Amino acid sequence: DADAERPHGGDDDDDDGPCFNYTVPHVFRDDLFSLLRRRPDWRWLIAGPAKSGSSFHIDPNGTSAWNACLSGRKKWVLFPPRRTPPGVHASADGAEVATPPTPFEWFLNFYDEARRDDRARAASASASTSSTSSSRGTSNSDSTTCSSSSSSSSSSSSQFVECVVEAGDVIFVPRGWWHCVMNLTESVAVTQNFCSPTNLPAVLRYLDDHPQNISGLDGPDADAARAALPRDFRAALATHRPDLLVRCAAGGEEGEKEDSEQKARSREEQQQQQQQEEEQEEEEEKE
Repeated sequence: DADAERPHGGDDDDDDGPCFNYTVPHVFRDDLFSLLRRRPDWRWLIAGPAKSGSSFHIDPNGTSAWNACLSGRKKWVLFPPRRTPPGVHASADGAEVATPPTPFEWFLNFYDEARRDDRARAASASASTSSTSSSRGTSNSDSTTCSSSSSSSSSSSSQFVECVVEAGDVIFVPRGWWHCVMNLTESVAVTQNFCSPTNLPAVLRYLDDHPQNISGLDGPDADAARAALPRDFRAALATHRPDLLVRCAAGGEEGEKEDSEQKARSREEQQQQQQQEEEQEEEEEKE
């Protein structure tokens, strides 16, 4: 199958073969799932030809990820949480996702639509802030490999991000972000999902709220392992990192408030987009 990347990975801590003979970048080493005796699958060696890749998905179990390109070139597109990419349809709990079967097909059929959507969002945000922008100072931001699809910074929180990574580059994928990857050339990469202290509250909420959707635990006892994971993970944290559980308990209300505010922003953006589409249809009818 020329459209699919070939992953190799698993959850066997004793696998010291050549596939995993590497050192994790120091900024990603604080992986709290490593406290578990049995953890969900978390690392893969991925190889594929040009135009293969991974269709849009959100990384499992509330985790973040890093991906290191060992050879070749890869095109990445990432959408922020609560903004579903065009052409992608997910169930309410995220368990079921309908998406073009290959990233190449998404680029062919939906990439231009995503860019038009971003330009409309940027124009709307620019218009709403034009009355106050003259009173604000400006500053230069550091250059980055990845960039949003529009130059307007006022709507950057809702814009998608795209970049090309090459051999030696490492990209960080925050939790909850939709992303797809297409190999521009034959490529090899290594990737890991992880739970850091920063995204621990989100991981715990996911494990508590969606135990049936926990992925990466296979075998005849998979159902029992999924059901036990929230309890086992909290027990491991209580033994080795009790400070983090205390911090999560103290920040629970703040996290729920942040989620509510994020949902409100998403609803507002959807309403703005719907209004823009209606105005555009009216203008086309007049013409």
